[in-house]
Amino acid sequence: MKMQSKIYELILPLCLMLVGTLVQAQAPENETTHDGLVRKADSKVTAVYIKPDTDFSQYNRLMIEEPHVAFTSKWRRKNRRLDHQDIEAIKSRAIELFTNEFTKVLKDGKYDIATTSADDVLLIRPAIIDLEISSPIDASGVQSITYTTKVGSASLVLELFDSVSSEILARAIDKRVLESASGNWQVEGSSVNNNA
Repeated sequence: MKMQSKIYELILPLCLMLVGTLVQAQAPENETTHDGLVRKADSKVTAVYIKPDTDFSQYNRLMIEEPHVAFTSKWRRKNRRLDHQDIEAIKSRAIELFTNEFTKVLKDGKYDIATTSADDVLLIRPAIIDLEISSPIDASGVQSITYTTKVGSASLVLELFDSVSSEILARAIDKRVLESASGNWQVEGSSVNNNA
């Protein structure tokens, strides 16, 4: 019985914290986050939060941290045939693809990329969360044959920090579902679609 009461002592605060998070998620557009960022109402992505009175003109270069990648637990349960090594391999591939594409886009946009902190460097901390791949490939190269109009989905979270002080300055969140290129027609899942 003592063990059960200890569990309740741990679970109750966690439940209250989750309820508080859900209530915050339904807050009005001009909400302020726990770290002082204010939501911008007219964004082209799911949500953008910026620290008030931040002067981004002082930053001339960008530094990119390695992205964090996290799958949904629902996806993980659905793909039980994938072992720990398979999951790590998929994460590594996602990190590699994201880093290469993101760096290319920034360089094409004429942004200078820095490798160390400095007063003029803005640190970007990316995360790919809620990742679901419709037809993942395991380490043996086996891919289940899946016909789908939905290739996968993920949320991208980008956090911007002053690279010297580590003060958070902005956060952008965007949730996307990748549909097949052929619209409503079902296509076979493939590594090409997974990479896209």
